[in-house]
Amino acid sequence: MMKDTIKRIMDILGIDDDVEKYVDIYKRVEELFKELDKYTELDTEPLYHPLDLQSNLDEDKPKDSLVNNWPDKDDEGYVEAPPMRRR
Repeated sequence: MMKDTIKRIMDILGIDDDVEKYVDIYKRVEELFKELDKYTELDTEPLYHPLDLQSNLDEDKPKDSLVNNWPDKDDEGYVEAPPMRRR
């Protein structure tokens, strides 16, 4: 079953190597994941970063120049713009 699946993937990717080579690699990777699973069952909190760092972000505040330069709106809420000139 596994050999057929690996052969199908190899055909899709256009790989013409020996299937047994990739079966052996797959088995080794599977063994390594099983080894990792032993350690994930421990009662430990996940370590997101080895150092206890926090990002201090500045508070977002509008700048006065932007607030004062907003375009005017008419009674219906549309932005008022100067009339277009024809050439």
